[in-house]
Amino acid sequence: MAMLKPPVPSYKELDSLLQSLE
Repeated sequence: MAMLKPPVPSYKELDSLLQSLE
């Protein structure tokens, strides 16, 4: 996900979801 870093809340939510899944 390091490659994708768009200034949008969706990215933050996705990152949070991925971390939660781990």
